[in-house]
This record gives sequence, structure tokens and C-alpha cells, in this order.
Amino acid sequence: MSLGGSRYENLVFVPLLVTGAAFIVSYGIAVGRYRLYDIDVVISKTVTYLGLAGAITLLYAAVVVGPTVVIGASDDGG
Repeated sequence: MSLGGSRYENLVFVPLLVTGAAFIVSYGIAVGRYRLYDIDVVISKTVTYLGLAGAITLLYAAVVVGPTVVIGASDDGG
């Protein structure tokens, strides 16, 4: 094995990548077709958590970054 490696080394992972992608797609089709999970509940909770995460991020920015910007703007730099 040389330092540069073989040009075909990365081809070993192609079947794994294709198999993994096929599994994920087939899993999604099965969930959608046979309603294996209550997907409406999952989507609803995901949207709720994303909204809460966004609100917490904005609150953090207002509490931490806001005063820093105000104090930094009023500082003469002296």
C-alpha cells in the first residue's frame, strides 16, 4: 500500500452507499404506504420543537447579544 493509495479504494464504499440509500427509501415508502407510524403526530411534534428552539434562540440573542451590542455601541473606545 502506497501513501497515495489506490484509485479504486473509494469504490469499496459505493455498494454500501447504494444499499443504505435503498434501505432508507424503502423504509420511507413502507411508512407512507402502510401507515406504520402515526406520522401526523411526529410532524406536529417536530414543528413544535422547531418553533420552541427558534424562540429560545431569539430570546438568548435578545438577552446576551442585545446588551453587548448596545454597550459596545455607546463605548467611546477609550
